[in-house]
Amino acid sequence: MRRVVVKVEVTAKGTDVRYVVTDMERAKAGDLYKIVYCGRGVAELYIKDHKTYLKSDRTSCQNYEACRFRLLLHSAACILPHALRKPLLSTT
Repeated sequence: MRRVVVKVEVTAKGTDVRYVVTDMERAKAGDLYKIVYCGRGVAELYIKDHKTYLKSDRTSCQNYEACRFRLLLHSAACILPHALRKPLLSTT
């Protein structure tokens, strides 16, 4: 059985409609939206940041180990600001 959770927001900018389709019968609608829908969006933004700002999709080396090491360095460079953001900026 499929279940559809809909969030409709009407603001001065216009109408914003969002849908979550799931087969989880016992999950609350608010939890599905906040945890599943918004969580997925946050994960996709992290991937976009990783690719766009750190150029991690550029693996032009012909050696597999070199490409893997480059991706490891890009990942470490991406994790560092996110790890520092929570403790340092939590009071702002």
